[in-house]
Amino acid sequence: MFAVASVRPLEQRERPGVVLSRDYDSHLGHRSLISPTSSDLDQEIRGLLALYRIADSSERRRIEASLSEREMYTLHCFAERMSVFGVRQGCAELVDEAVEALALVDPNRIDPRDVGLPFEIVFHALRRTGRDVQSSLASAAKRGGPGAQPLIESANRPNQSTERAWQANEVMTPNGVGFMERDFKDYGPSHHLVDIAVKLADIVIADRYVAESLKFATEVPRVWIGTANSVEPQLRRSSGTVHMKFLIRRGVVPDPERHHLLLWLSECGSEEDATALVKACLDNPNRRAANCAVSSDCLFCIVVGGSFYVDTPSHETMSSLTRFHAAIANVLQGATGERD
Repeated sequence: MFAVASVRPLEQRERPGVVLSRDYDSHLGHRSLISPTSSDLDQEIRGLLALYRIADSSERRRIEASLSEREMYTLHCFAERMSVFGVRQGCAELVDEAVEALALVDPNRIDPRDVGLPFEIVFHALRRTGRDVQSSLASAAKRGGPGAQPLIESANRPNQSTERAWQANEVMTPNGVGFMERDFKDYGPSHHLVDIAVKLADIVIADRYVAESLKFATEVPRVWIGTANSVEPQLRRSSGTVHMKFLIRRGVVPDPERHHLLLWLSECGSEEDATALVKACLDNPNRRAANCAVSSDCLFCIVVGGSFYVDTPSHETMSSLTRFHAAIANVLQGATGERD
């Protein structure tokens, strides 16, 4: 039984934004869908859900009204985290908690574009852990909550295959299953780019970063590779690209929110195309951040790092990023023969 006492007393929750004591910290890996790290906030949110579960209808409405927009996004994060952990552990009860959290989120008080991914992940996790999606949502609807009906409507969206609607994209990591997003570009590489990207992520994570997200079927932004005219043919011939975003760990620099590390991995049309992209990266006179570009056969990888704010000096430089070169090259070379 989860302790209700971990949630702030109701009299302290009259104003929006004081229900939860804190938020998840992206720079500690809490918000990563690939490999989320542990957080005591999970237990505090469980306490909130337990309080809501036993409350009468009037008390529930007061809890809902007390939640701030930020806290609703925190509940989204909790739902995604419980979905990852539930699938990893084969624990349907964790995914049930994810459903309860989503039912508390009022979709009219957040950006509607942010609703789809948590729903998709939770629906997928319900199926993966053996739950009947409709029964689980019906159970949540009985308790009410501003997000309960949108959950049910989303699961029953007309003119769309429910199998597809509930199918999130899994990625296997050294810590177990995680989730990744799909972009809208063509994707048909002969190499297992996602698996290769996970190996590259291990290199970066072992340094001073945490992995925040992984997206496939995307493309490398032209701004990081010379001018558009000089690289357009090579980029157009790519058969697939994977992108990863990393955040610097808290404590490494004074203002970690202003520093990022970005990685793209592409399968080019030929070894010559990959080599040309590396050269364009090195010759790019308009670099806005430091980069490290590596190729092997038709595989091309670029790492871009630093601060993207004009008033914040970059933590990474062209020189500092060379520490990744040899390890990335080893991964790419080892992957050359790993094709379907």
